[in-house]
Amino acid sequence: MNVRIFSIPHSLKNYITKIWFFEKNKGLPEIDDMMLVAPNGLIRLVIPCESRFSLENNEYLQVATKDKLMLIGINDLPLFVDFKRDEPSAMLGIEFSPLGAYLFFHLRQSEIKNRSFLLTDVLNKNALQIEEQIANAQDVNLKVKLLLQFLFYLFRKSNNDLIFEYCVNKIIYSKGNISIQQLANETGYSNRWINMKFDERLGLSPKNLSSIFRFHNYYSAMIKEDERILKSKAFFDFYYDQSHFIKDFKRYTGLTPTQFESRNNNFCRLFYANE
Repeated sequence: MNVRIFSIPHSLKNYITKIWFFEKNKGLPEIDDMMLVAPNGLIRLVIPCESRFSLENNEYLQVATKDKLMLIGINDLPLFVDFKRDEPSAMLGIEFSPLGAYLFFHLRQSEIKNRSFLLTDVLNKNALQIEEQIANAQDVNLKVKLLLQFLFYLFRKSNNDLIFEYCVNKIIYSKGNISIQQLANETGYSNRWINMKFDERLGLSPKNLSSIFRFHNYYSAMIKEDERILKSKAFFDFYYDQSHFIKDFKRYTGLTPTQFESRNNNFCRLFYANE
């Protein structure tokens, strides 16, 4: 398996976190690989360039078809990917920051939470045209260029929600260690109004997004085997106690930390290795 990472245009860096191209040969990944994608607060747009793959959590199963753009909503459940092991696979993907998706895809984000949809079902003929262009492009660099041009087109038609972005940035920079009441006090808007904005623009409440960021601070360190974070006493200040931490970890992976460490998740590790 291999992952290539592409540079993000400067004007989109606040709203796109990663552009990647994943490919595998016939017979990979390993038979015991969980192929788990844990929640990280991101929305994804992917297109299978060869073969197809499936996405599954405990609420739905979705098959992504070759050359069809798929919008994957924000997840607060563990998501499992599966490829046909007897076929080579390739997939192009873009990950949007919690700030970003609403500027490109004008729909209530809670409608696609823990779900994925064909982009043609969301954007109709505009998505169909870019799908055909990407499918006909033989070079992956050209595919990325075409997809970015399409996203620029969508982005230019949008207006920023500065209060929403301020709140998301406070959650990001605090690594989830902030309450909605603090956000309400700082912005002058009510808890109800902020929750409504997050439901529309992101699909998760501020409380849930904060929980995911606290979890992901440790999870990413575990995947990258970053002993500096794993052994930091300050990290556990984000949790009331160890049982609270284990409860969140199991919620987002389906496993306890000890169970997780004994399992193979090399598919996921590939993406973190390039950070």
